[in-house]
Amino acid sequence: MSGSNGKGRTLVAALCALAAIQPMASGPTLAAPSGPAPATLAGGPPGAPPARFDRLMAASPRDGAALYDVAVDLLRAGEYDRAGRAFEAAAAAGRREGTALYNAACARALGGRKEEALALLRRALDAGFDDPSLMKEDDDLASLRSDPRFPALVRDAELLTMKGTWTVSGWALRSKRVADSEEAAARFRAYLKDHPESGRAWYGLGYVQLQGDRERESVDSFRRALDLGYRRPATAYNLACAHARLGEKDRAFEWLDRAIEAGFTSASQLRDDDDLDSLRGDPRFRRAVENARARASEKAAGARSEED
Repeated sequence: MSGSNGKGRTLVAALCALAAIQPMASGPTLAAPSGPAPATLAGGPPGAPPARFDRLMAASPRDGAALYDVAVDLLRAGEYDRAGRAFEAAAAAGRREGTALYNAACARALGGRKEEALALLRRALDAGFDDPSLMKEDDDLASLRSDPRFPALVRDAELLTMKGTWTVSGWALRSKRVADSEEAAARFRAYLKDHPESGRAWYGLGYVQLQGDRERESVDSFRRALDLGYRRPATAYNLACAHARLGEKDRAFEWLDRAIEAGFTSASQLRDDDDLDSLRGDPRFRRAVENARARASEKAAGARSEED
């Protein structure tokens, strides 16, 4: 986690973990202007948002970062239909999925498409969007608040939130840390009663179980999250942490290799994470760090070549 638990351990939190893979992950959402949309900007000069949108949507593969950026510009210009489509395409391309889907919901709500907006909010929660307070206060969602489904979505967001679960002081008493993790686990279990196929909820449960020194239980929860396809790099990495803390080195290295193969590339996380201390004397650990660093370099080189 990006943040520490009772012994200064670092796990990959549901949001912060994604800094190494996509980053996220959530972060501040766009404060889009409310009010009537200006006239649609059909076409326009090559650098205008609608023209950029058309080029990016026609490209293969699609550039998630560029689509997210043009979606922001389109939303600010009141181009709500194109903005919503661009945010959805950015999410599909792996760019800040939870936040992109939330902003797509804002675009649909501003454009008067309530059903699509509500469906996108559900997808945003499933993808990891984690700001219940913003959902309650965001003027862009004003048109949804009279619908009884909206407060239900807010309640689900509050059950799923990871905020506060990684901020327990590293010097806190173990009893307090365990009690806090059990309280959070109860929230995730309550959500899972109604949504047993939520990868995000299984991930959150595994996270707080690991924080509360329930490593074996966290393995089961993270495996459920992985089976549901939820954030494979971060989930596999946390499985490596759990097995390392259980003293199961071979299983830990197996999951560490899978995490890196899936896209976890933070060599610094590997070096600094106390959860992996039991692995450091093994030559496989150095190879894992080198592999993560090499993957990160390849990813950076690919990004530069796309810009060129």
